[in-house]
Amino acid sequence: MAAAWLGNFKMLEPFRPLFLSAAAIALFVAWPCIYRPAVACKAGEVCAAPRVRSVYKAPFWGVAALIGASTISPYVLPLFY
Repeated sequence: MAAAWLGNFKMLEPFRPLFLSAAAIALFVAWPCIYRPAVACKAGEVCAAPRVRSVYKAPFWGVAALIGASTISPYVLPLFY
């Protein structure tokens, strides 16, 4: 009963392709910022620090996994019920 409010998100279903497209574009833009060679970064910039670069990679792949799961969920979930 506590999660009954989740049914209100059904009205956003027509905008799902728009949201997924925006998320894919955001990942596409973020990829070169995170994975560009450290040589491309100037000394003293945040992207030049290897520790910072590795810290950004974990959330990037976590978000990419969530976007991937939300992309395939309407096709996979009916197989379970």
